[in-house]
Amino acid sequence: MVMERQGKVLRLLAENKLAESRQGEVDLDHIMADFVQTFRNKSVFAEKKRLLIKEYPIAAEAALRNAGFVKEITDYVLYR
Repeated sequence: MVMERQGKVLRLLAENKLAESRQGEVDLDHIMADFVQTFRNKSVFAEKKRLLIKEYPIAAEAALRNAGFVKEITDYVLYR
């Protein structure tokens, strides 16, 4: 997963299977949940109170919702 343009663009390196761990492949839901926790702890984008993703792959929609992003019209928003 790569966040570009201060979080406005989400790009996936491979659909639903982005990294490997000792147990096997880590899914997108797990990665997005970790990102949300990191954002809320102010470890990334510390100056932002919300993160607005305007461009994202369709395959990421369920993972965004499951991680806590809220859909606002065509964008996804995460509030700290």
